[in-house]
Amino acid sequence: MTAYLVSIVIELPFVNSGFFVGPFVKPLGGADISWILGIFVSGGLYLLLMRLAPIRRGHDSRNGDAPVGEIGETPARPANALEDEVAEA
Repeated sequence: MTAYLVSIVIELPFVNSGFFVGPFVKPLGGADISWILGIFVSGGLYLLLMRLAPIRRGHDSRNGDAPVGEIGETPARPANALEDEVAEA
């Protein structure tokens, strides 16, 4: 959510729409480049934030989306255990 909100704030000066024109649109000849900034700023910031804080809510993004207890601990059951339980039922 942080990456999204920061990208909106960065986009605003470059928006050229019917109800709002940002201050940097005129020097760009009227071009609306806010969407380009939004893609790269939000994507880059998201990747940076996930690299700085990879473990959230019991998932370690460094090893995919596998649930973990402690850093480096193997999950208690395989990722496909739920699929096996459903197939047996």
